[in-house]
Amino acid sequence: MATDLRTAYPSDDRIRYVMAGWNIFGMTASTINNRRCFGEALLNADLTNPLNTISGTGAAPITLFHAFAGAPYYHETSAYRTANLATRATAWLAAAGNPTNQEAECATYLNGFHTVDTVGDGAILRMQAIAEEFAAALAPYGVYYVNYEGGRDWSITAGGNANENNFLFALSQSQAWADLQIGALNGYGPVTSAAMPGIYTQAHNQFGSTYFDPYGIGFGGTAGVWGSGYARFWTQIGTRNQALTP
Repeated sequence: MATDLRTAYPSDDRIRYVMAGWNIFGMTASTINNRRCFGEALLNADLTNPLNTISGTGAAPITLFHAFAGAPYYHETSAYRTANLATRATAWLAAAGNPTNQEAECATYLNGFHTVDTVGDGAILRMQAIAEEFAAALAPYGVYYVNYEGGRDWSITAGGNANENNFLFALSQSQAWADLQIGALNGYGPVTSAAMPGIYTQAHNQFGSTYFDPYGIGFGGTAGVWGSGYARFWTQIGTRNQALTP
C-alpha cells in the first residue's frame, strides 16, 4: 500500500507513512515487529521475496515509511496485583477522611511496581526500555518510533469487591499516577528517534481519565461542570503539553 500511495502521490511531502506493530514484543531479532520492518529469511527462505523486501530493490520494508508505531499500555502484573491489591485497598479505606494518607497508599501501590519492575508486562520502566529499543533499531533508517495508543490500562471494576474497585478508581485519579504517566511521556524526550507518545482515550473506565463523559457524574465529577470528572493526569498533561516548544 505504501508503494501504491507513493506512486500515486510522488511529490506530496505532506503524506507520512507509518507502519504499526505490537509494542510489547519490542524489536529484537525474530520478533514480529522486526520481521515486519526488516524482512525474514525464513519466509520462503528468501530475503528477495516480495513480502520481505521492496520489490526489485532488496531494501527493507521499513525504508518505505517515516515512522513505526506501537502502543505502550501501563498496568501492574497479575502477580503484583494478587500480592498487593487487597492489602493496599484495605489501608486506603482505613484512611478515609485523610486525603494525604489515601494518596500515600496510592503512591505505595503504584510506585511499588512502576518504579521497581523492569521486566513485567505493563511496567513503565520496561516500556521505556522498549521505546529505546525501537528507536535504536529504526534510527539508522531515518525512521521514528511513535505511539498510536497507550496510557493507563486497568479497569476500575476489576477488583474482588467494592473496596478494591474504589481503590482502583482512586489510583486512576491520584497524583501518584499523574506523576508516573507524565514521567512516561517525558521519557521520550531524550531518546533519539522517538516522538509522539500516546494515550488511547479520554473517557473510559479502563483506559481513560474519566468515565462516561467529561462531567464524570458518579466518578468524582460535578453535575454541570465540564471537565470536573477528569483525573489529575489528564489536566496536568494538558498543562505540560501547552508548555512544550514546537
